[in-house]
Amino acid sequence: MSEKTLSILMFFAMLFWGLTWINAKVLSHYLDAYNLIFWRFLFSTVTIAPVVLYFRESFRVSFRNLLLSFIGALFLTLYNYLFFEGTKYGDAGFGGILVTTLNPILTFFIVALITLKKLTKRELFALLLGAVGTMSMLKIWEYGLDIWLKDGVKYFLLASLTWVF
Repeated sequence: MSEKTLSILMFFAMLFWGLTWINAKVLSHYLDAYNLIFWRFLFSTVTIAPVVLYFRESFRVSFRNLLLSFIGALFLTLYNYLFFEGTKYGDAGFGGILVTTLNPILTFFIVALITLKKLTKRELFALLLGAVGTMSMLKIWEYGLDIWLKDGVKYFLLASLTWVF
């Protein structure tokens, strides 16, 4: 695949990822989180099945991988619940920035904690730079500290944490 084609596909992937936050906000006025999760997972299954069949991938899964998949599915379902509830009660744009940028920061910290890795000054600086960049994009100074007490933001923070797991 050429670099140009990959760049175009990445552009559309990011465009559609960003649109999910807006779509979730609109749809949350018509359906509850449970129905939205059902439709999201059904649509995902229906669209990925032909790809799996095309590449002739086996549907066989070992017991260990089935157990890990089940645990992952629980966290992914919880993430989706928090995602839809967050967009229902909060600002979709705020959540889209907060969750998307907080996921890699939290993932790095959790992995470092699990592996008992001591963070270097360079890694800490990079994480701090990411956090400051996130806060700048959100223009956090315009909201005040009470923004962290709003229901939508609480859901977004919990969604980001469940994404890590």
